[in-house]
Amino acid sequence: MTNLVPITEFDIIFISYDEPNADENYSNLLEKCPWAKRSHGVWGSDAAHKAAAAMSDTDRFITVDADNIVREDFFSIELDMDRIRSADVVSWAGKNTVNGLEYGHRSIILYNKWLCLSTIHPSLDFTLSQPHTVVPQLLSLIHISEPTRRRGISY
Repeated sequence: MTNLVPITEFDIIFISYDEPNADENYSNLLEKCPWAKRSHGVWGSDAAHKAAAAMSDTDRFITVDADNIVREDFFSIELDMDRIRSADVVSWAGKNTVNGLEYGHRSIILYNKWLCLSTIHPSLDFTLSQPHTVVPQLLSLIHISEPTRRRGISY
């Protein structure tokens, strides 16, 4: 027997800092997911993810990085929670519009709230510091802006 849980049962938190397309992408997300929350202006990846976890009212929460435009079909997914361990991080693929690559980094990620809040110093980041699964299902477009690329982030 499976324990299917709709994606819509998890808090969805949009994380932004100073991305030029963040407001537009958040508006796009709200059209598809009116209950989405936004964590904005928190400096540093660790602090931003902990702030998102603190905003969550659910035991697991989904983050959407500000460079993402989430496909509408994402919201029809059901997760078999019997196949996901309590510490697992689940990452869905996004397509980087600059280089055409598809991967989970800076895309849509499901975190365990308590694990995120209790991680003091992740070895790489919250995703790669824990057991994780990448779902090879393209569910967002990652629009890296010119200013982001000029800050030395290469994609």
